[in-house]
Amino acid sequence: MEFLAQTPLNQSGTAKEVDRDELNNFVSAIAADIVSILNKIYFIIAEYRYMLVSPDTDERNGMLPNIPVPQQFDLLSPTYLVDEMGKAKTMNLSPVLQNALMLEFAVKKFNNEPKVRDELQLSLSLDPFPGADEDGKTLQLQNGGITKEDYIISCNIYQFVRRALDEYATQGKDFTILDFETQKQAVYGYAAEILNKQSNQPANIPQNNQPNPNADISPAEEELETEDDEAGPIQNNEQKNEEEENEEEY
Repeated sequence: MEFLAQTPLNQSGTAKEVDRDELNNFVSAIAADIVSILNKIYFIIAEYRYMLVSPDTDERNGMLPNIPVPQQFDLLSPTYLVDEMGKAKTMNLSPVLQNALMLEFAVKKFNNEPKVRDELQLSLSLDPFPGADEDGKTLQLQNGGITKEDYIISCNIYQFVRRALDEYATQGKDFTILDFETQKQAVYGYAAEILNKQSNQPANIPQNNQPNPNADISPAEEELETEDDEAGPIQNNEQKNEEEENEEEY
């Protein structure tokens, strides 16, 4: 692990590039040697304890435990994953890759808090657009690139996950162990409820999109208009009488 000493992870201002494959290969080789030593120790113990009790060699070998060699090792700190997520977002990498990094960080950071860990895992896995900003989702919705259901789920994913966990818990079920399709149907059902509420709300729009002329008229202005309407016919009659008198004199 000398390559780690050249650029320590806790050294500020230094590039923190770590070859994770090389790190896993190094530790995997050590793990394979340890498993090989343990297998020999268990064989000696079984021979010493059960040689007289069980003379059959195959039966004694069947008592030996099977120890698998680990393939992946969780050796990097959450700080490294935070840096990796920042680089992935800055470089505008695939949302799938960013989502995988966020899932790994959630599991590592909240490993000792199962409730928080499960909520984060479900939120990231059920969110149709994990890591996408609100402006981008709104623009896609306006352009018809995404459906209203997916947009509602992405905007309310945390509330939907908590609701699903609580509802299934009251039924004696664990929402976290259900298959993905069942979990997906649950959150889409919650989104359908919101869509139904929105469609049932009456819109406050005047008929034929015509504005109400009296909507913004105060009582005083309305009284003045009424007086003008009443005075109009009187003025017209006076003007008509004057015209008739002028014709007679002529």
